[in-house]
Amino acid sequence: MSEQPPASPVSDTNTVYHHHVLRNAAFTIPSTVLITFLAYRFLLPDYRGPVELSERLAYSVQCIFFGLLPLLAMKCTSMMRRLAEGVQDPLAGAYSSALDVHEKVRETSLEQYLWFVVSSIAISTRLHPAEMKILPILTGLFIASRLLYWWKYTNDGALHRSAPGQVTLTVNFGLFLATIIIFAVRGVS
Repeated sequence: MSEQPPASPVSDTNTVYHHHVLRNAAFTIPSTVLITFLAYRFLLPDYRGPVELSERLAYSVQCIFFGLLPLLAMKCTSMMRRLAEGVQDPLAGAYSSALDVHEKVRETSLEQYLWFVVSSIAISTRLHPAEMKILPILTGLFIASRLLYWWKYTNDGALHRSAPGQVTLTVNFGLFLATIIIFAVRGVS
């Protein structure tokens, strides 16, 4: 009978991480959908949104503007850390691992923000006026999830960033899929 070699620390770490992510996803994704539904259903019940296309686009851009808040906070933090560490050339690689984490979080947040921006603008062209209240709700969830992702990653490490990351992905996937469905049902003009 042959003995199997012991598992490497890297594979053990990956297994723990994958179990943690999956366990969080079972709670985080349905919770995000539920919070979004409840906020949409019960916040601003008599809301009458912008009617004209130009008004809906302007409303969407205003919501998107607030979505920049996490990126602004992350950029300011990176700049302050660079000044404090005396790192002026990011290509020199002479910066701390803490600064590297801030930069990685900012980079992923920028990718998520771009996805959020495009989907928000696209869906706003076909939403009915009363449905426009979904945009500030999703913007609030986006802001909260990116700030929490940043905080968890920088304070608790990569393992604990999965839940807020899943909230962001749920918002972005949901917004993207809703846009496709609305385009399919209401048409694209």
